[in-house]
Amino acid sequence: MRNQKAVNSLFEDTCTVYEQTDTADEMTHRTKKTVREVYTDIPCRLSFSSIAQSAEGSGNDTVTQSVKLFTAPDVRIRPGSRVHVVRATGAVSDWKRSGIPASYQTHCEYMLEPLEDYA
Repeated sequence: MRNQKAVNSLFEDTCTVYEQTDTADEMTHRTKKTVREVYTDIPCRLSFSSIAQSAEGSGNDTVTQSVKLFTAPDVRIRPGSRVHVVRATGAVSDWKRSGIPASYQTHCEYMLEPLEDYA
């Protein structure tokens, strides 16, 4: 597919995706949350856009940044996953996934939120 090849040529970044799953502890037989890696170093692209909004009467503008992750159509990131992105420039960032992906024939789009206080 020529369109698929054109879209893939834009994927200059790479990401690793982690999912949280329930695992039974063999000793206590209790279920605990564990994090597992589901994709490693897959090609992707981060896109940033800022939206300025004014609150009525405040006199100050607030700026909201919208971050979108583009991946190949066969990559399926589940809600609640953590995404570690390495940009083509070498910059590293961590994100959490929110919402349902917009799926197209040539790619998938995921809205991301900054990952804060991950331990």
